[in-house]
Amino acid sequence: MKKFEGKNFGDEKVLDEVSKAVKDKLAELEELGIYVKLGNISYTDTNYTTPCTVSIVDEDEYSIEYNKKSKSYFDLKNVGLGIEFKKGAKTYKLRGFIPRARTNIVVFEDIKTNSTYRMDVYEFINILKSQNIIAK
Repeated sequence: MKKFEGKNFGDEKVLDEVSKAVKDKLAELEELGIYVKLGNISYTDTNYTTPCTVSIVDEDEYSIEYNKKSKSYFDLKNVGLGIEFKKGAKTYKLRGFIPRARTNIVVFEDIKTNSTYRMDVYEFINILKSQNIIAK
């Protein structure tokens, strides 16, 4: 008999146990350099559905894929992930870019609170130029 035979996802404990079992199995893929993150779950009595993101880079959900093409496109050749810059009185660090976003493609993080924010690339370039991080 299977462990979950005769049970359903209406029981919160069953849902938690199955979710944990799935996450544990997916974690085994990390040995191969494959990282899987599951999204929000919707379920019926007998099955659940969740979106998943598969990555070959171990990053949290806000560390956006970063590549040389997007850097050079926005004239950010000498800027690397993790650089620190000031905006107002706070200090932030660059987390990455979302190249296909229409606006606010720059992802950055408040160093003290670890809160993540987004901004327009042109605003970001102006901030870096004003702080002499990139050439004017």
